[in-house]
Amino acid sequence: MTKGELLEFLTERAKEFRKCESFIYKNKHLTGINEQEMPRAFQIDGTLVAFINYVGMYQGIDYALSVKDL
Repeated sequence: MTKGELLEFLTERAKEFRKCESFIYKNKHLTGINEQEMPRAFQIDGTLVAFINYVGMYQGIDYALSVKDL
């Protein structure tokens, strides 16, 4: 798997994962998500995008994934 393929794989998994809100909020003691401070979609999508871009940066790729890409 190339680095680019890894980022594409993570993006596809993120698209699936964001549909699992019950899992995310059930485990908010692990995720640190605070439902009252920010809209739910922004927190989940923003966290996923930041993580995927972080992985890309660590691999030397400016992936530039945006929330709208999910």
